[in-house]
Order: sequence, then C-alpha cells, then structure tokens
Amino acid sequence: MRRTAVPALPSRWRTEQWPLVQDDDGDDGCVTVTFLRHAPAAHTVLLILDGLTEVEDAQRSEMEFLGDGLFAIAWRMPRGTELGYSFYDCSGACVPWRDQADCPLGRLVDRSSSDQRNPHRRTVDGRELSLLSVPLRTSSALAA
Repeated sequence: MRRTAVPALPSRWRTEQWPLVQDDDGDDGCVTVTFLRHAPAAHTVLLILDGLTEVEDAQRSEMEFLGDGLFAIAWRMPRGTELGYSFYDCSGACVPWRDQADCPLGRLVDRSSSDQRNPHRRTVDGRELSLLSVPLRTSSALAA
C-alpha cells in the first residue's frame, strides 16, 4: 500500500458513502481509496490507518486541504484490504506529530474520531473505528 495523488473527485462525491473506492487503470489488483473529511474548524487532519500510520512518519498520513473545510488523502490498496481508521483533527496551534518529537501515536488515536460518512464500524479496546473493506471487485468505477 502506498500514498498516491488525490484523484479528481467524481461528480457525485458529496452523495456517495466515504471513503471513495475507484478502480485503477492498470489490472494489478489494486484500487485507489480516497478518504475525505469535512472538518471546517480544523487546520490540519491526520488519517490514522491501522498498521500504516506511524508516529515517526505521521506526515505521510496528513490529509490535503481542498477548501471549504474539506480534507482528502488517497492510498493505493490491494483489493480485499480490510482495516480500521479514524481521523485526528487539529484545531489549536499545536500539530503534535510535528511539534513533539516524542508524540505517542496512541494519545492521538485515543482522541481521534470515526468517519461519519461511513456506516461500517468496529470497536477495538472500547474505541470506535470506521472500517474500510475494499471489495475484491467493484461493480462500477466507483463503489463504497
């Protein structure tokens, strides 16, 4: 799995379930997953992906600001991927993973929020995570 450029959002992105899953042009068994977060009060948003976001390289999971309170990040993932995720919204002056060399990721995870546009969730250690389940094949160019 690797981070990739945020693709152009399809015209129906506002009405689709998030994250957006789009077929790639190549036939290598991967899709592009675009995570979106509407956080008008935040200046920075971190996507916390189970097993992929690491405090030593947290900026790799920092979302792009698209305007109007919307943040986005895209990852190229193999079909069949299942993982939990959440968002950490920064609205104060501090961006912990940039400002604190010893920032424990667990502290951020404990204060993170699930994806309100994704109805699929699981509870881990008393904390609600959103669940990404990439289908083995999509029935259209855009699936949830």
